[in-house]
Amino acid sequence: MDDRDARKMRFSPNPQRECSVKFGLDPVKDILRTNNFISIIRAHQVQVDGYKMHRWGGHAAFPSVITVFSAPNYCGEYNNKGAVILIENDKMNIKQYKDVQHPFHLPQGMDLFKWSVPFLIEKIGDMMEHLIKKSRANEIASPDSTGENVKEILRDQAHEQQVEKKRRREVLKQKILFVGRMSRMLKTIRNNANEIREIKASRPDHKLPAGILVGGSEQLHELMAKFHRARIADSQNESMPKNSRRLSLRTKQALGI
Repeated sequence: MDDRDARKMRFSPNPQRECSVKFGLDPVKDILRTNNFISIIRAHQVQVDGYKMHRWGGHAAFPSVITVFSAPNYCGEYNNKGAVILIENDKMNIKQYKDVQHPFHLPQGMDLFKWSVPFLIEKIGDMMEHLIKKSRANEIASPDSTGENVKEILRDQAHEQQVEKKRRREVLKQKILFVGRMSRMLKTIRNNANEIREIKASRPDHKLPAGILVGGSEQLHELMAKFHRARIADSQNESMPKNSRRLSLRTKQALGI
C-alpha cells in the first residue's frame, strides 16, 4: 500500500487487482522477524524509476519492502525505466535501463525472404518483358549484316525460313503473355492476401481453384461472394433439425413443434 498508509493499516482492499489485499508494515515486520529476513523484494507493480524502496521503518532504516519492475516503458505508454536487482557477495546493486525502439516485425511473423519474393519476381518479370519487347523490336526493325532491310529479307527468304520466323514470333508472344500472367498473379496475391487465406481455409484440399489468380482481384471477390452466399443459404442446414428425435420435449415445446 502507499507509504503513508503502511504504518497505520495492516491490510486494506486492493481495487486495482480485485483479487488480493494490500499489506502494511506490521504484517511485513511479522514475516521478517519470523524468518530472520531483512527485506521483502516484490515485483509486478510498475514504478517510474524501475524500483522503489519502501522505508516504512524510517528514512535511516533498511527498506522493509523493495519493489522492482523490469519492463521499461510498460505497454509502450508509461515512459518508465526498467530495473533489476543484482546480488553478489552479499552486496546488492540496482541496475536501471531505458526502453529501446521496438524492432520492425513483418505481418504474421513472415521472414524477409518470403516477404520480398513476390516483389522480386514481379520486378524480374518486368525486366524480362522489357528485354523481350526490345529484342523483338530489334529483330524486326534492324537490318542484318549485309545491310538488307526487313522487306528484302521477307521477300528473299525461303519458305522454311518464313515458317521458322513465324514459330519464333509465336514463342516470343507466348513468353510475353506468360510474363504478363505472372505479373498479374503476383499483384493479385499481394493485394488479396486475406481473401486467399479465407478461400484456402474453406476448401477441403486447402488449395485455390485452378486459374483463379489469373482472373485477378475481381474473380477472387466473386468467388468470396459466392462462398458467403452459399454459407448463408446453408445456415439452416447447420442447425439441428426441428423434427430431430434428439430434441428434448422442452425444446420442442419452446419451438412450437
